[in-house]
Amino acid sequence: MIEIIPNWHPIFVHFTLGLLLTTAVIHVVAMFAGDGPLKQTLTHVANWNLWIGAGVTLATVAAGIYAFNTVTHDTPSHEVMLEHRNLALGSFVAFSAIAVGAASILLVSTAWHGGELVYRHGLGVMSLPNPANHVHSGQAHEHDHEGHTHEEATAHDHNDGHSNDEHGAVGHSDMNQTEPVTQEAQHEHADGEHEPAAHDH
Repeated sequence: MIEIIPNWHPIFVHFTLGLLLTTAVIHVVAMFAGDGPLKQTLTHVANWNLWIGAGVTLATVAAGIYAFNTVTHDTPSHEVMLEHRNLALGSFVAFSAIAVGAASILLVSTAWHGGELVYRHGLGVMSLPNPANHVHSGQAHEHDHEGHTHEEATAHDHNDGHSNDEHGAVGHSDMNQTEPVTQEAQHEHADGEHEPAAHDH
């Protein structure tokens, strides 16, 4: 590796500062750029600076840790190095989270638009289903079952009506047969009462 005096950390840190600070400035400018194409362009530029800056910061942090463990220092400078390291790691975590969040939002937006192209606009689809050519078997069976039930109900009502007619006819004939028998019994009974009375005389 090429030896850099004192180390590689001062080189990488300039890219980190330049890219990440530029990202923040461009995002602020984009907030006041309205809703036109300029705002979209500024947002894309800021995001690209953010992602590149976060990638370079990985090398910056690695070189900084190496410098922290190798640079000759005394007690007062050690305290400053500790504070610098802690702030650098906090800044790296914050910008990395922002970069990942921005990348995740971009990824979700890309996936959403891809789904819109396929499922809403039908791009790349070989053929679309025709609902008119498809009938669910369950619905057909249910229709047949309902028709069968209707026929059974109709036949049952017809048979019940027929049985009631037969029953009514039988009842009517029984009534016709019962009435003469009753009258005949009354007639015989009357004759019986009349004959003993005549015999007594």
